[in-house]
Amino acid sequence: MSRSPLIFVIVIAILAFTTVRADELCNNRGFLVAGQCECFEYFSGAKCEKFIAHTCIDDYCSTPGTYCRYGNIDCSRDPTQCRNRVGWCLPLID
Repeated sequence: MSRSPLIFVIVIAILAFTTVRADELCNNRGFLVAGQCECFEYFSGAKCEKFIAHTCIDDYCSTPGTYCRYGNIDCSRDPTQCRNRVGWCLPLID
């Protein structure tokens, strides 16, 4: 029997486990690559702990782990008040 399928399964299992742990090590805002966090867009820092502010419109933030806020309005809770308005994408607080 060939060892190739077994090695393939082991490698996939290790990669899956590493990716899940990497999210936690990078505060769920990036992936661990060669021992360092590669942060999602708009996050920085050794563990992706810093957030870089950017704007949103119509309750849309493209960055995972963020939500749109216009003034005192959380657009995710009341998107009708945020139509055609520019707000700020802010990080979700764990």
